[in-house]
Amino acid sequence: MNGFVSFVLVFVGFAIVLLILSVNISTNYSMQIEIKKVHSLELDIKNTLLDLASNGANKAVRNYVNEKLAESAITGKPPKFDTNEMKDKAKIAAHEEMAKASGLVHTNPKVNIWCGFANERDLQDLRDTVLENKRPLLCNDCFEISDEACKEFVHVELKMNYEKPLDSNAEISLWSEAQAGRNGIIGISIYSEKPEIADFSYIPINEVR
Repeated sequence: MNGFVSFVLVFVGFAIVLLILSVNISTNYSMQIEIKKVHSLELDIKNTLLDLASNGANKAVRNYVNEKLAESAITGKPPKFDTNEMKDKAKIAAHEEMAKASGLVHTNPKVNIWCGFANERDLQDLRDTVLENKRPLLCNDCFEISDEACKEFVHVELKMNYEKPLDSNAEISLWSEAQAGRNGIIGISIYSEKPEIADFSYIPINEVR
């Protein structure tokens, strides 16, 4: 009888251990899936921002060239292209397109897109703050992507073709000169409720469209 009781106790204990292991495995698997989803979302947003900026800038370049060609057709004089003016128009248009991303709505994970100056310590503190507040926040002294200040984080490199002006285009990268040891970046804050994950990402300087 004692042997049977001992067997039952061992069996029950073994079953409990298996149950705990099963729960842990399930939890870890869910966490891994969510982390992959967060990283995939970050990549999608970064590519979307770059594409939006590139599309806006190049549309502005085409419009500017077409305006100057139309003026030239009326006056009979060669078109004059002011590359500084063209860059300014491209920068404004690129930011206007990027600002549309501020309307991205995610219930889980939640997203916030911003621009500003930050170093690695700032970003680590941001992750902790996001976890504490349970929502995606900006770093200190940063701005929502729709803010006018983010226009200055659009870097435009004109590829002007004077022989075939309509073939001219703009290359875009998203960054700003560092200030006080902090890099000028366009970043993404993400908060996932279940399982709870806080993460951030930013667009590298060498990403060009």
